[in-house]
Amino acid sequence: MENIVEAPKGVLAKPAMVYEDKHKLNHLQSRAKSSLTKIGQVAQAYEALNIGKFDNAVYQSLIAGGLSAIKNRLEEETNTTFESMRLRNESMRRETLEAAYALFNKLKGAVALLKDSARSGTVGDLYSTSFPLRLITISENGVPEITAQAEEEMREMCRLYLNTPEEVALFGKLQNAASVLNELREELEKHNTPIPTGAFGTHPVEALFKQAFEQKEGKLYAQVPFVKWAITADAERERIGRRF
Repeated sequence: MENIVEAPKGVLAKPAMVYEDKHKLNHLQSRAKSSLTKIGQVAQAYEALNIGKFDNAVYQSLIAGGLSAIKNRLEEETNTTFESMRLRNESMRRETLEAAYALFNKLKGAVALLKDSARSGTVGDLYSTSFPLRLITISENGVPEITAQAEEEMREMCRLYLNTPEEVALFGKLQNAASVLNELREELEKHNTPIPTGAFGTHPVEALFKQAFEQKEGKLYAQVPFVKWAITADAERERIGRRF
């Protein structure tokens, strides 16, 4: 008999996905597409250093902050070359290092542009989540790509899950409340009732709640005056309009 591993008490055996944010996904895919176009500049700048082939290991190291290691490597190789050739010309050593630094700065700039392309293009953007550059891999042929597995991971970033029975129960009640509120709004619109616009940043639903309900002993009750006003508001406007 197979061993059946039960979920811990209070935790669903399998999280229930309730939402996938398509707008956020489109944002990430747009950032990914932009980033893919910048990797060629990084590859070109790296290979100009003549310290090896630009591959996935190099790429992952660069986006993880490996620039300082490359700079140290350039300095060490330059010094080792001069020492092995028994060259004591400090002026030539400095010139060689300066040339290496110039190439390194081009690589540094290309990496900075790549990272900028992964970020949200607008300050305060609702979908400000940066695209994870690690999801891009460099194929054996040197081509940057996003695998199906990486694409799925990107989608996971846009999904919301419920993990416990308590979360499922509360979500269901909130959904029911949302349905009732939607029906309430439709009913008010049917009577041409003015719906609060939400002054001073107040959400329309919150403003509507304050007018339509009153609180007594910790519970909400419908306001009878609001009901009468909502039903007759349109007719009252017409009556007042006829007077002028």
